[in-house]
Order: sequence, then C-alpha cells, then structure tokens
Amino acid sequence: SSFDLVISDFAAMEVAEGKLFDLLRPQSPAIVVANADHFGRTGPYAEWAGDELTDYAMGGYWALAGDPGKAPLRVPGYQAQFHAGMHLALGAMAALRHARLTGEGQELEVTGVEAMLGAHWSTTVAWTHEGRVLKRLGSDLFKASDGWVFFYRLGLYPNLFILIDQPELMEDPRWATITSWLANAAELWGMVEAWCRTRPMAEIVAAAQQLRIPATPVETASTLLADDGLKQRGFFEGSGGTQLPGRPYVWSSSWPAAGAPSLLRDALQKPSKERVASPVPLTSRGKLTSAGPLTGLKVLEVTNNWAGPIAGRHLGDLGADVIKVELASKSATRLSHYPGKEPGKYHWNRSGYFNEMNRNKRDVSLNLALPRGRELFLELVRGVDVVVENNSARVMPNLGLGYDQLSAVNPRLVMASISGFGATGPRKDWVAFGSNIEAACGLAAITGYVDGVPQRTGSFVADPIAGAHAVVGILAALERRDRTGAGSHLDISLAESAMPFMLEAFAYRNEHGENMPFRGNGDPSSAPVGAFRSFGTDEWIAIAVRTDEQWRALCSVSGLDEAAGSSAEQRLASAEAIEQRLEQWTSTLPQYDCVRALQAVGVPAAPILHNWQMHCDPHLFARNAFIPIEHPDTGVLPYPAFPWRFSATQPRVRMAAPRFAEANHYVFGRMLGLTPEQIAGLYADGVTADEPSGLVPVVV
Repeated sequence: SSFDLVISDFAAMEVAEGKLFDLLRPQSPAIVVANADHFGRTGPYAEWAGDELTDYAMGGYWALAGDPGKAPLRVPGYQAQFHAGMHLALGAMAALRHARLTGEGQELEVTGVEAMLGAHWSTTVAWTHEGRVLKRLGSDLFKASDGWVFFYRLGLYPNLFILIDQPELMEDPRWATITSWLANAAELWGMVEAWCRTRPMAEIVAAAQQLRIPATPVETASTLLADDGLKQRGFFEGSGGTQLPGRPYVWSSSWPAAGAPSLLRDALQKPSKERVASPVPLTSRGKLTSAGPLTGLKVLEVTNNWAGPIAGRHLGDLGADVIKVELASKSATRLSHYPGKEPGKYHWNRSGYFNEMNRNKRDVSLNLALPRGRELFLELVRGVDVVVENNSARVMPNLGLGYDQLSAVNPRLVMASISGFGATGPRKDWVAFGSNIEAACGLAAITGYVDGVPQRTGSFVADPIAGAHAVVGILAALERRDRTGAGSHLDISLAESAMPFMLEAFAYRNEHGENMPFRGNGDPSSAPVGAFRSFGTDEWIAIAVRTDEQWRALCSVSGLDEAAGSSAEQRLASAEAIEQRLEQWTSTLPQYDCVRALQAVGVPAAPILHNWQMHCDPHLFARNAFIPIEHPDTGVLPYPAFPWRFSATQPRVRMAAPRFAEANHYVFGRMLGLTPEQIAGLYADGVTADEPSGLVPVVV
C-alpha cells in the first residue's frame, strides 16, 4: 500500500496474467502492475523458453539486416528487451496517470516480440499493401579514406551533383524527378561511392551537410565519448571513471539533483489534491468515448516522417485527443505504399506509410508561415496540454512558434521537440533521418559479420525509439505540471535517444579501452547462439543455449555429441565446430518444425520472421498483434496493434488515419469559432487547403 507501481517480469508458468494485480488490489486499489515478458502469458507460445534472441527473431528486424546469401545479421546487445523496457515504462506512466486521476489501478503487459513489432513502418505495409517481400541488401555505407559515411537515399537531392563535382548532371533527366531519381539510383550512388573513397570522413560529411544533404559519419563508442557536441549537451554521465549514455532529453528547466533542496521534489512527494481530468472532447466524427489511460489529454502535433508521428500515435492510442497540423505543400509521408501499388485519384489518402502512423488523430491544414496561420495555431495552443513536433531544430523558432512563444500563451504547456541531433550543439542544424542516426549513434559500428564491414538494420530503428522516449518525457512533464502548475520543454535528439540502446558498446569501450569488434550473430558468453539455416529458401531460426541443461536438451533432439560441450567454456572454445554441426541438422527441417522440436525440450528458439511471415505466425495472430483498420480510401487493412495490454483501459482504434484536412471545418468552426465566411477567407488566402499540392505518387 506504500507503493504506486510494481514492475515484474513473470512468465506464464510463474504467475498468470492478472493474478498479481488481483492479489494486490484489495490493499491498494490504485496500484499499477507492469509486467515484461518474452512472448506474453497468453497465446500458443506463452510457455515457450524466451531469450533476447527469440524476441529479436520474431520482431522482424533480424531478417532485414546483412548480406544476401549469408545469415541475417542482428544488432548486438539487448535490443528487443530495451524496446520492451521502454514501452513498459511508457505504459506504466500512462496507467499511473489514469490511477491518480480516477483511483483505478490495473495491470499491463509488454512483450519483447510485440514491442519490436511496433517499431516498423515499411516492413509491414510493404507486404500488406504492395505484396513485397523485403530482402537483405547488404551494407549501404560508403568507404571514406579514414572510415565510413552514410547518405540518406530516399529523397531528391540535386545538390548531390555539386558535392561530387559534377554540377552539369543537375539538369540530367535521369535524376530530374523522384521517380527517375529512384529508377537510376544504382548509377548515381556508384558515382558517390567512388568520390567518397578519396576523401576523409569529416570532409565528406561537412560538405554534404553544408549543401543540406543528409549524410553522417559512422561513429564509434570512442568518437562519441570524445564528441564536443555531446559534452556540451551534457549527455554522458560518469561514475567511477567511466562515461555511459545518460537521459535522452534536455529539459527547459532542470530536475532537482538527488539530495538538493527543492520545492519541486517536496511537491512530488505529496499527493496532489487538485488533479482533475479534463472534460472528454468531441471529435469531428462524433463523441470520443473513453478508451485508453490518457483520455481527456489534448495534443497538437506538427510532425513529419516517423519519430514525431509515432509519438502522436502512441498518445492517440492511449486515449489522447490528437490534432495533426499539416502543410499543404509538404505532406511527404503521404507519398508511398499504396494498396495494390495503385495510387488512385486521391493518392495522398491511400499512403500506407501515413495511414500506419496516424490513426486516432484528426487532421487540419494550416500554413504556419503566414501570419494568420500562426495566429490560429497560437489560439489552438491555448487549449491543449501538449505540442509534439519533429522538424529541424530551427523550424519552429524561425516561425515564431518556439517554446518561449507558445508558453507565453499557455504557461502549462508541455512541448516535445524531436530532431536529429537536438536544438543545441554544433550539429543542431544537420539534416538527418532515422537511417542516418544508425550511423551516427554507434549502431553500425558494432553491427557486422566477423571480419566484415559495418552494417545497418535495414530499417530506421532510431525513429520509433525517439518517438517512445518522447512520450515517456511528456508523461513525466505532465506529472510535474500537474503538481507544480508549470509546463516545460523537452529537447529530444534522435541520436541521443538511440545511444542507450548501444550501451554494450560503451561498456566494452570503458572496460577494454577499445571499440567493440564485430561479433556477427554470436555472443561472447554463450554458445551455440545465433542464426541457423532451416529447410527452405532463406529460412532461418534463432537458437540461444545459455545453460548446461539447455545444451543437454539440444543434444537430445539434434544428435549433437553432448561431451563436445559439457561446460560453457568448452562450448565457447568449440563454438564454430558445434554451430556448423548444429546447422547440418537444422537445415534438414522446416523452420517451424525445427523451432517446435527445440521448444518442446526447453531450448530457446524462434523463427527469424520475414515481413510476410509476421502476418502468418500463429502466436502473433492469437494475440491480435496486427489489427484490421477500415479506412474510407483503402478499405480494411492490417496494421501493427498496440505494444501494451492494459487490463482496464485497453487502447482501441477510435478512428482510422485522417484524410488530408479532414477536420478543417471542425477545427476552424467548432473549436476556434470562425464563421463560414471567415473560413472561406482562409482558403482564399492560402492559410488552409482541402488537398495537398505538388505531391507526385511514388510506386516502387
């Protein structure tokens, strides 16, 4: 009864789902129980033996990375479990807010597998919308004279020809449009690769960024620990002579240090008597019924791409009323992944990328660069709790809509700003996307085959990490606001968000004085561990033998000689020979047959799922890991569901992703009180629009 939250990691055979909360509720009705598990405590795999490798295998990232023809490549460390822990924190904080507003506690569950499933964009919609099976493409990094660099390749950047000293190609029709740019990409990037080989990494990146081309160096733990910008932002925290990643936020007003006198800390130690839930708002489609622990929270979202939209989606999924503000001339995420590869007349409403990231939101078109657009935005800010934006660090301040201006009209406002490298420091104006951050945060420097080259994940993992971190920070800021009355601003860097997931690289650097070498899929403390071929084309399974008991169980079904690895030390010393012999057995069995045989004797194993397989797996189906959503322009299609399972306030899809400017008249008329004539004037003056402009469909 003295605690608000219990965090646990029970498996199904230890404590059934809901049991712990039922035991604690009589003593503390508002208690929140948050449980992390590998597969969850219901479903066909509930009693399977779990491991970091099984979670990552089924989470969809493993199959994407590495060279074609070789085993798929995993990112070292505890990536799936870090995702699970991050979402457990997020879900627990949302449940705690609900409990303090209503007195209603509950239990929630997060699994490593489902936390990873929520960290995708094209991986799932490429299959469900276009029927594309995603394959490994190998390393997409370029060798410099002294290291490696990465260029973001999905946009149209004519200045690239200035960078490589061939400006005459700027007028070449092969690269005049985004469609032709992508069609001739191999030739283009071949020229860039040749140019990079003769130049140092720092020179390449500095010249590219000056031309607003998204390029970043492949950083290592050593270069990051020595980085002046990270030192300036106070990112790393020291203890006992070591430096490790700190919190991925810079706050407008600092939190009190442990032991320091603080009115805030004193307030946080006392229950608030003034916390009252906001009235539940109405939506443009009807009444917004209670669903999710954040019901009543009001959010404005000014975002693009992935990190900001998924932060807004998490808030909307958890019950918040989210209004997305879009600019008619810059709706880039409405450009791809059309069902059946058919853009249709209103293609901007059919983009799988946009529709995946923006459910449970309303949409208004507003040009913030015009004085009237800015005025209307400030009027909206007066009535909301949160603003989320993920533009370049200079965009909102240059519009006169930085935190200082917004807090002047709403002192209780919480604002989260997400950018590539944060709003301060020498890299604050760098152009970056999630793919660049995999190079810049140290991920690529530790991901590779033994004696190979650095590789990325095949997706853009920094975006979903930063988006979830943003929600954790927002919930913390709301808690402080509710107790003190003061809002705050969170400056969130994609690079700093991802670095805690590379913790092992920094720990290795601190311990050994050098950067962590490539390990392939292996593990320095256990064997056999990794990806093993099964019967079929590019079919693989993950196996992780951590104990003598698991080794004996493995030998009992695979025919391996138990005496060849009777101790952990012996197995490590003979790892290569053992794993070769093991793959001779696994390669004769279909993927799921092999996994089931291993799990039947308690060996942690799982299929390494391709994007299409994620929609066919029996366990994911049984747990509703994908949810069908009906959209007026696409029909019914499945999308990743929710990474949390709440016992009392389970999220649901209240509305599909919005059509462009769908809520214009609701926002301008009902919320802001403008007359039909005034709204017509907004259209005439270019302050708003019903359709985006200048968007050319992209079909791969």
